[in-house]
Amino acid sequence: ANRGGYVPNEDAHSNLYMFILPSMLARKGFVMSVCASDAMVVQYTQRKPMATRGRIQTAIYVVRTIATIVSQLLVGICLNSREYGGEFSFSLPMNVIYAFLCVPCILVCAATVFGIHEYKTERVPFVNYMDGLWSLVQKQAMWQIMAFRFLSNVFQGVSSTAIPSMSSAWVKLWPIVDSMTTVVGSLIFAAIMSLVGKYGLHWNWRWTIAVSTLCLIFLDSLVYMLTIWDVCRNQWFFTGVVLGCCSHGATPFCFTCMVRSD
Repeated sequence: ANRGGYVPNEDAHSNLYMFILPSMLARKGFVMSVCASDAMVVQYTQRKPMATRGRIQTAIYVVRTIATIVSQLLVGICLNSREYGGEFSFSLPMNVIYAFLCVPCILVCAATVFGIHEYKTERVPFVNYMDGLWSLVQKQAMWQIMAFRFLSNVFQGVSSTAIPSMSSAWVKLWPIVDSMTTVVGSLIFAAIMSLVGKYGLHWNWRWTIAVSTLCLIFLDSLVYMLTIWDVCRNQWFFTGVVLGCCSHGATPFCFTCMVRSD
């Protein structure tokens, strides 16, 4: 559709590979860096006494969550023109956004090289590593955690491809509203993790995860069902109820990370 003189690019789908392939490579680097950083988190967490062991890990995830607000604001404000489905009269080129996001990555690389001190250890042969891994997997606590994480991620990671189309066609969700909601959700997520890290270390983690997961399913299904059956297709309701999912999603995330590190 022509919105304010904007003519959509009908050939955009033929150039998707120029965006998807570099994004795949970037994602691979992200996974490698996250694995290394999580290993350091475990190393530092194990140094804390049992009474306060989860707090340093919680603080790390809180800082990481708050830092994502910058990128969320950048996308919400600078990519909210008519060509992106918003109402602003201006926007930045996509290449500028990518260039801006590369700056903190370069700073992190420099900080990693010059600011982190690692103790050298002997290289472990691959056969010995796999043997130790197999011995670890056979422990009851380990395979139970692995099974829980696998099943949890499989079922909670299911997402419908219809949700983006539903939010744009039925809800008429503006990018700025979506980004602002994501920012508020990140703040709620960080606040809940802080509270859990300070007061929830001695809670019953099984019941807490179960209750939080059920509340998350209820809120998630409520907003989508009301939207699908045309009971309420308001963008403020659509995004507002989703904020409740942030509070309940933070609790199982925090506890499962603590269990993994412990």
